[in-house]
Amino acid sequence: MSHRPRKRFGQNFLHDPVVIDKIIQAIRPLPSDTLVEIGPGQGAITYPLLRAAGKLTVIELDRDLIEPLKQN
Repeated sequence: MSHRPRKRFGQNFLHDPVVIDKIIQAIRPLPSDTLVEIGPGQGAITYPLLRAAGKLTVIELDRDLIEPLKQN
């Protein structure tokens, strides 16, 4: 997905798989967990969390990112 980060939203998109893996390891989500992710952006952390957590709610303000997140 190609999306230009918007300054007004303070967007910075994570792409480094090593950093993403370290974040997921630090969270240590379990199938019994209910998590909330604020600003999922392009879903770099969202998708690994979905695979591990029982329930994930995401809150995204940038409307251009919502539909691609739903489709993936």
